[in-house]
Amino acid sequence: MKKISVIIPCYNVSRWIDRCMQSLADQTIGMENLEIIPVDDASTDDTWQKILEWEKKYPESVMAVHCDINGRQGRARNIGLGYASADRIAFVDSDDWVEPDYLELLYRTATENDSDVTVCRLIRDPSETLRYGSPRPDAPLPVRSRAISTVDERRRFLFSADISFLAHSRIIRKSVLTENELLFPEGLAYEDCCWGSLLYYYVDRITYVDAELYHYFVNTDSTVLRKDADYHTDLLAVHAILWDEYHKRGLYPEYRDEIEYNYFYTFYLGFLKILANRYERPPYDQFLLMRRMVKDRIPDWRNNRYIRNGEIKEFHRALLELLDHEVDEKAFLEVLEAVKRSGI
Repeated sequence: MKKISVIIPCYNVSRWIDRCMQSLADQTIGMENLEIIPVDDASTDDTWQKILEWEKKYPESVMAVHCDINGRQGRARNIGLGYASADRIAFVDSDDWVEPDYLELLYRTATENDSDVTVCRLIRDPSETLRYGSPRPDAPLPVRSRAISTVDERRRFLFSADISFLAHSRIIRKSVLTENELLFPEGLAYEDCCWGSLLYYYVDRITYVDAELYHYFVNTDSTVLRKDADYHTDLLAVHAILWDEYHKRGLYPEYRDEIEYNYFYTFYLGFLKILANRYERPPYDQFLLMRRMVKDRIPDWRNNRYIRNGEIKEFHRALLELLDHEVDEKAFLEVLEAVKRSGI
């Protein structure tokens, strides 16, 4: 039985996939303990051929999966999860790479603490070659755990936003994903916003390893960094799905304040940040659509307990005030300049 299934969504990453796969082949936990599932999302370059070479090199550890139709990262991850057989799941993006002891440290910490999710810190790395950090001392790494056994404890955890909604830089107990039907939206960018936001309503123990073990490649051609891309507005569709999921799953009545508060941050403020930083000509109509979506779902936003109690930064509160005021296109652009300067 493999210890960890590693799912890698791949699309036109011929330039980077060997680096990613080599960092997994270098894992101190041993390839014999890994089930690596690269899912080729209908690439048009030679990504698939490179994946097949890795499967040929490690036939007992690499399961190559090919899709005939492109479904974006969400569908590729869902397909990979369907093939996964290990009790723990790791998602690694195909242009990223990991430290040699990444999976060993996370797996050991997860099993010792019986964690549903075990998270490490990431390194924003612009390197175009495979490079690792300095060897760590033999002393144990700092680890902290958070147990959630009551509604109030979960409320505090959700409000704290202790860990991000990203799929990478963590390992997850597979049963948490399968038993709660936690899948990624398909055909959309920013799919992990939905998946990660829902995940933390179902985990009971989270463990944090205080070490930089995951290399997040700062690639200006990546989905989240590309300028003026149509798919940046996918964030609206993803959050419409997320809002519906909160209600379908019966989470909203119990966690209304936390859901609304996090919706303000991940959707409203998150989309303002995208408009400010990912467009040369920010689309005013999309701002108006996002604003209407928030107002329709949370018309009494001022009554949210966290906003009412002043637990929000002054600038963020000022941005929320725009929900109740008309904003013409000139004012919209001025707001985005302020957002850009603020670095939210």
